[in-house]
Amino acid sequence: MTIEKLSNDSIFQFISFLEKSFKDTYQNIYPIEYIEKIINDFYSPDNIVRDNNKDSEDWQGYYVYLENNKIVGAIAGGQVQDNIYQVFMLYVHPDFQSRGIGTELLDFITNKQIQYNATTQIVNVSVDNKSAIDYYEYKKFKKIKVVKNWFLYSEYKFKDYRYSRSLKI
Repeated sequence: MTIEKLSNDSIFQFISFLEKSFKDTYQNIYPIEYIEKIINDFYSPDNIVRDNNKDSEDWQGYYVYLENNKIVGAIAGGQVQDNIYQVFMLYVHPDFQSRGIGTELLDFITNKQIQYNATTQIVNVSVDNKSAIDYYEYKKFKKIKVVKNWFLYSEYKFKDYRYSRSLKI
């Protein structure tokens, strides 16, 4: 069990993991055509390769949790304002949930963000994603406001909660 930066050799396994995890997470929240549009627009091989080859404060890349060389979890994050960093995505394969993998991934990206002098960490969560809401509240994130869903398709009006927590020691 390791956490490492996504390798370009694992892109197609990663995309398969994302499709499964995204559909499982949102199947009872969003219409299937919306889910498929997001997968097609954001999780295409070209987009994943492009994003995977970036590594900066504002985009720290994809990190994957491997078990027996199989991707079972993933996280991505980056800077959105001075000393404010966001968790852009956190997924754990449905068959591997409730094993502490999400916590290991969140701790990993949090430590990486602290190294960049992050003092605040934020995350957006669908207002209907009860399990994610419970998870982030358990991790000491506080709900601060309602925001537009970040995918920003004009034909959809979904909302997210913005959560925040202090990283000051």
